[in-house]
Amino acid sequence: MLAPANKEEVIRIVKKAGGEGQKVRIIGSGHSDDSILTTSGYLVSLHKMKEIISVTKVDGCFTPEGDQCYDVTVQAGKYLKEFFEELAEKYDVCLPIAGDINEQSVAGIIATGSHGSGGRFPSISNYVIGLEIVKADGEILKVTQEDPKLLDAVRVHLGVFGVVTEVTLRCVQNYHIRKIRRGRVMDEVLGELETKLKDNEHFEFFYFPHTDKCQTVSSHRYVSSDKQLDQITLETLRVINTYFDLIRHQNYNFGYFILFTKPTHRYYMYLCLMWFSEIEIAIPYERCKEAFQEIKDLIEEARNWQEPYMCNQIIEVRFSRGETSYLSPLYLQNSVFWGELYYLLFFLSKRNISVFSPPDILIDKYGGRPHWGKQTYMSARQRGRCFPKFTDFVEERLKHDPTGMFVNSYLADAF
Repeated sequence: MLAPANKEEVIRIVKKAGGEGQKVRIIGSGHSDDSILTTSGYLVSLHKMKEIISVTKVDGCFTPEGDQCYDVTVQAGKYLKEFFEELAEKYDVCLPIAGDINEQSVAGIIATGSHGSGGRFPSISNYVIGLEIVKADGEILKVTQEDPKLLDAVRVHLGVFGVVTEVTLRCVQNYHIRKIRRGRVMDEVLGELETKLKDNEHFEFFYFPHTDKCQTVSSHRYVSSDKQLDQITLETLRVINTYFDLIRHQNYNFGYFILFTKPTHRYYMYLCLMWFSEIEIAIPYERCKEAFQEIKDLIEEARNWQEPYMCNQIIEVRFSRGETSYLSPLYLQNSVFWGELYYLLFFLSKRNISVFSPPDILIDKYGGRPHWGKQTYMSARQRGRCFPKFTDFVEERLKHDPTGMFVNSYLADAF
């Protein structure tokens, strides 16, 4: 694995790989599904390229919420935790939305279309307004808003256009958010979805299989600060219920209420004490209630088999606004992300069953689009068919990497 410290070293690596007929893939933090990361050629880490290059106030530019806009250019290898902290502490600036985890690199999180939750917000990739990419011939490609079609193609880039060395993101003035978690009855939450998404900047919920319970997480802006109830207790309960049926249901029925306020760069992240894996699929928002009922019925059907299976996974449900990025699951549709989270120790328990085992009803029946960074049972070609602009993406990619230097064996099935 190679670790260039600057753009010039990246260019030398790419030219050397080209001369040897080698493939090149970029690895960030390794958080994504490894099928899109692996290569038999050069594996390149950009972790040494981690500087914030510029933060510029955009005069006359404000979000619908009234936030002042800032354009932030950062080297692609910067890890999100460092990026968020530095933006907040040095510049009092933040991204408008973030996901649950801050371990990824900047280029990595946009490469796969990562997202948060809130009906008003698209994916993080949608806030990319510029990129700098080292192409297969060693030349620099600068993508800006002046070429909107190319920008839409490379926002969710999968690392197949070249080596992304710099990213420019449209950010906003930093602010605090108050988060409220509640134990709720599932049917009541489904009946209130439209209101919850309208009244809260961010909203999501976690459904606990084999119960009628869920935990909602809603938030809005606030100016004060509260302490968070110890989440270690909640995480411990989640781990224990993987093995003990009695505790499982006591945990799910625990109607806890948590209230705390944090700045945005600390608000989004969840504390998780266990390694876990995840499958996530986006479906059109208007079909979410119908799909949820079918998944719930599927879980209960497995429970009633001759040899009953209990589903210990947590179903995380998040909401996002549509956007124009070609390979985003949110392309031109407001969507609901259905994610199955299971701890890795899940595999040691024989009394579990995966909800999203193939054939995947969310894709086959509800027009679902899989997250590029999460686990999947699909080939790259099968994945690509879920995206209306996939052919346009492939054609645009070929202009910049005609020999397929940046395509590994998994992605070659599609490209």
